[in-house]
Amino acid sequence: MITLVGALLTTPGGPWWQMLRQLTRTNHVAARPAWLIPAIMAAPLFAAAAAGGISTLLNTRALLMFQGMALIAAAFTMCRPTRAPWRIVDRAARSSVGGFIVLTALLIADSALFLVMATAARTSAPWPAAIGAIIGLGGVAMAAREGDDSGQIQVWIARLRPVAGIILLVIGLILVLMAMRLI
Repeated sequence: MITLVGALLTTPGGPWWQMLRQLTRTNHVAARPAWLIPAIMAAPLFAAAAAGGISTLLNTRALLMFQGMALIAAAFTMCRPTRAPWRIVDRAARSSVGGFIVLTALLIADSALFLVMATAARTSAPWPAAIGAIIGLGGVAMAAREGDDSGQIQVWIARLRPVAGIILLVIGLILVLMAMRLI
């Protein structure tokens, strides 16, 4: 549930979301479900697999610190304006495989996956965390694909993204201070 909300909260407006909207507008083959669904599934499963190894290495306080730092990192990415690297993406996304690789790489670099990894490691339940993220990213992808072309969605996301980032920053700082036993 935490990763589902995290994906729904942090992904819209980010580079992956913007790239998907651009590919959808140009009717690129990589934005079609046959290529999009594997990209959406690969990244959270990768994060969950990494979290399984991390959870065995760190103690409870370190995992709490890790989750707090993930929230802080997500907050900073949400508070600054983001743009997808269009020049690189435009060249690589000319083929269907290139578009799939670019979308998957942008998704793996997104802050939502860092949240998935930290939450999965802290809860010691990597696969339910991955499933929550897949559902959340699927919802975000549907919204990006079916969004209006008037730009109203972009305006609202640009307004709400920094507010959500500040909320995540406060929660992350509280978790870090709890891990340091200062609260």
